Amino acid sequence: MKKTLIMFAVGLMVAARVNAASVNWQSGNMSTQGWIAGGYPATTTIITYILGTTPAGMLTDLQGGMSLAAAMSAYGKTADGTKAISAATFLASVTGAYSGFPIGATATGYAFAFNSDNTKFIYATGTSGEFPVTGNNAVLSFNGKWGEYQIVPEPTSFALLALGAAAIGLRRRLKK
Repeated sequence: MKKTLIMFAVGLMVAARVNAASVNWQSGNMSTQGWIAGGYPATTTIITYILGTTPAGMLTDLQGGMSLAAAMSAYGKTADGTKAISAATFLASVTGAYSGFPIGATATGYAFAFNSDNTKFIYATGTSGEFPVTGNNAVLSFNGKWGEYQIVPEPTSFALLALGAAAIGLRRRLKK
């Protein structure tokens, strides 16, 4: 009986420290991103919010033409939330799916959005404020922190191999 009471008390203490709160992701005003405000339909631009820090190499892979889904899979990341940018306000706010933050903790995260023809993307990182009392969410806002990146697909290995083989063949032909 005593062992059961001790286990129950420990369980209550652990449960008291779990906040069951989520991140309220906020894109900030996206009208400052020229490719969103200047002709691309905002409602087709989806922002993907991800908890944690950006893995080394992920930006380079995305700039090289890797899709966000493939990059997230390669680096073992999942989206905490996604949201289309509102055409009226140029904002994209959503409450994240993960809800296990303790009181007083902060959340670090990053976000991506790609233009409709996948030639550019924007990226931002940030840290939330502290999670307040139990059940209340903390805000992580990227207002004004977005950087724009150009996607430049890398040449494939096969194309380089074919070019090398053609050069060798041409060299042999010219020697004759």
